[in-house]
Order: sequence, then C-alpha cells, then structure tokens
Amino acid sequence: MYRATRSAVCLTIFGLMASAAFLTPAFAQEKDAPAAPAAPAAPAAPAAAPAPPTTPPPAAAPAAPMVNSIKILFDDKAKNNGELVFTFTPEGGAAKTISVTIAAKMDRKDVARSAATEHSVALGAGYKVDKYDPDKIKITGKDKAKFSLTISSMTANGLSIRLL
Repeated sequence: MYRATRSAVCLTIFGLMASAAFLTPAFAQEKDAPAAPAAPAAPAAPAAAPAPPTTPPPAAAPAAPMVNSIKILFDDKAKNNGELVFTFTPEGGAAKTISVTIAAKMDRKDVARSAATEHSVALGAGYKVDKYDPDKIKITGKDKAKFSLTISSMTANGLSIRLL
C-alpha cells in the first residue's frame, strides 16, 4: 500500500513539474507592444534668465588605494576550470589586465606559482614579484613605485584569494 501511494505522489509531482516547464517559456516571452505615440511638443517658453553656473561634481575616489607592496594569499583548491583576472594600475599609468588560467583540481600552491609567473611577466623590471611561501606572493614596487591591484573576476569555484 505504501509503495503505491509513494509512486502516485511522485508521478503527480513529476507531472506538475513537467507541465510547469512546458508552460513557463510561453509566459516568459513578451509580446511586442505597439509604441505609445509621442507627446506633442510643448510650446516654446519665453526667454528665461541664464542658468546659474553649476559646480563640477567631486572627483571620484580611486577604486583601490595606491600601495608600495601587496600580498596575495591563496587557499583551498579549484573545483572547476576557470580564470582569475587581476587589474594592475600603476600610479599615473594605465590599467593592465593580468589573467591566470586555472585548471580543475589545482591546489593553492599551483595557482600561486602560475599567478607569480604571470605577474612577473606582465609587470616587468619595475616591480619585484616574490613567492615567499608556497601559497603566498608579495609584489613590491621598485624605487618606491606605487600601484593598486584588484581582483576583477574569478570563475574557478572553491578557490579563495585574499589581497593584504
């Protein structure tokens, strides 16, 4: 008796889910509505006094602070293939994108090794990239060069990255 009831309930739920999946695309599509007619133009107003001068908006704060050195710490292991993208901005210069390709099951040591290699190639002689622990990197600007480093995106799940 129990099996028959359980099967009937499962079939009923399955039927509801199948019908919902079949009907949902029909509701999701929107019909093209005709555009509303444009409002008639307002009559020209008599000449008004000149507008008062506006003050310029305040300057935007930088996305990340400029520093002389930064540490990157890696933790855990990647669960899938992905990419880690850093944005490096030298003081007074243009931003550079640094991409690190991550394979599934790469652990923190392998990702740190790849990231250190990519950073040292992209940054050149003006910056020192030091892999001081198996899972830690320190980037220092030579001649007191300041820069900012941010993580733009990461598509590999399971991996943890911190900037200090």
